[in-house]
Amino acid sequence: IPDDIFVQTYGISVTYSDINNGKSMLAFTLMFVTIPYCVSYTIIIFAMFMIRNQLFSNGMALSQRTIKMQRQFFIMQFLQSILPLVIL
Repeated sequence: IPDDIFVQTYGISVTYSDINNGKSMLAFTLMFVTIPYCVSYTIIIFAMFMIRNQLFSNGMALSQRTIKMQRQFFIMQFLQSILPLVIL
């Protein structure tokens, strides 16, 4: 970038609030990312376990194929719910 061009950038730190006039992304991250993710994933995992328990508690004999498909579905739902947290 040539010296005669003015470039203005914006940013905020997660931990160094003293250089940002007391502002930090840590509170935003905690309140609007971590807590909602944990709550929603808790609900998802709870629903998955309830579905699994309901399938096996009715006293119905499930075929091996149904059990295998349910296990695969359970694993995929678990991975879909956990991977965004792992990536973050």
